[in-house]
Amino acid sequence: MIPLPMALPPSKYSGTIMTLTDAVIVLLLAERIHGTDEAIRKSAKNVAKKLPRSKRDLMYHIAKSQRPSEMIRHIALGLDD
Repeated sequence: MIPLPMALPPSKYSGTIMTLTDAVIVLLLAERIHGTDEAIRKSAKNVAKKLPRSKRDLMYHIAKSQRPSEMIRHIALGLDD
């Protein structure tokens, strides 16, 4: 019998702050998986809590947008690798 690896202890970095690129990827995935503006809005609100305060207003702006899918695609075009 092969022993299973032990679970890693909780890291002090488990609450790592997300980058803006990470947030945009999450929103693009929400659009791809769910295909609705409402899914993008909910994801933007959830992701905003994990971003630094200086970047949160962009996520809230996306969440309040009438067409967040178009907005997130436009933002994604300007991302660097």
